[in-house]
Amino acid sequence: MKYLLYPALFLLTGLHFAISQDAELRGQASAWLQAGKDSRQNAALGMRYIPEFKWGEELAAEILFDIQLSVNIFGSQHLRAASHSQHYSAIKPYRAWLRCSGEQFELRLGLQKINFGPARLLRSLRWFDRVDPRDPLQITDGVYGLLARYYFLNNANIWLWGLYGNQEIKGMEFLAAGRKSPEWGGRVQYPVPHGETGISFHHREARETLSKGAIHLSPENRFAFDGSWDLGVALWFEAVIIKNEYAQLQNPWQKYITLGGDYTFDWGNGFHATAEHLIAGRSEKPERWPKRYDFSALMFDYGLNLTDRINLVVFYNYRDKDFYAYSGWQRTWDNWMVNLSAFWNPLQAELFENRQTLLAGKGLQIMLVFNH
Repeated sequence: MKYLLYPALFLLTGLHFAISQDAELRGQASAWLQAGKDSRQNAALGMRYIPEFKWGEELAAEILFDIQLSVNIFGSQHLRAASHSQHYSAIKPYRAWLRCSGEQFELRLGLQKINFGPARLLRSLRWFDRVDPRDPLQITDGVYGLLARYYFLNNANIWLWGLYGNQEIKGMEFLAAGRKSPEWGGRVQYPVPHGETGISFHHREARETLSKGAIHLSPENRFAFDGSWDLGVALWFEAVIIKNEYAQLQNPWQKYITLGGDYTFDWGNGFHATAEHLIAGRSEKPERWPKRYDFSALMFDYGLNLTDRINLVVFYNYRDKDFYAYSGWQRTWDNWMVNLSAFWNPLQAELFENRQTLLAGKGLQIMLVFNH
């Protein structure tokens, strides 16, 4: 599937003006400049362009067939101490899926984003994406697979998915899946008074490298329960337990619990505050929790006017006593957006460790974005 994505993108882009008016070609271009107080990196500059092609056609009454194709084209130059620099660039598929949908169902096949759960900052259910809440563009790689969803009339819904060919670490994993082993799982969401609850499950086989380079596939099962309620103050939780069978792992049980809430204060244009706390750890038995670490997070955002918004995101790691801070100002007008941010983070971050983020250490960043 991966090797067909580039030819398909160029073919469909070339057909953009020849097929129905339901076709759409758009994109997002961004450029950034960053200065940091870091012994490993003094400055960085980079550019990214994500062209996106969409086409849809109604096949029958209330049955829609549509396509989305996009590519992530990016490059960056890191200027380091002692006149050293490092360049990195790549072109890779970003989204490439086919979908058939109706009033109460959806089938989507290909490279896509799959995420769920009510948490926003410290997500225990960050299973398939690597979204950093501080990233103004919310960039994340997708996963290859088939997703089926059915929506009942009472707002309950069922998700079923099967993944294949995802060789990179995703979400909160620390081992990649087997190269030719399928992953599968599902989720049920059900409405409750003033909110909804969800139950999720996922099975995969992780790829372990043992002594002398031997490869071993180890089963892993994930179970989760979550809920959210709007009681004037919005409240939510996510609870995840994972059983690993990794041969080199002494503590096969992983547990994550996120508690959170948010509220918009009637101050000025509306002052929005979000708070979350994550408890995570590993243990030899499911009922024990000897190795535990805690994170807290606060996010504040305020709209100064129709074009300007400011925000502040703060994390704290209780185990390592590490403090993370991010503040930003964003102006949006027409197709343009400019984002000016300052950050103060540890060099070796426990948060979002699987993501190639530029926000390590201390620094300033300015980003310019154009959407067409």
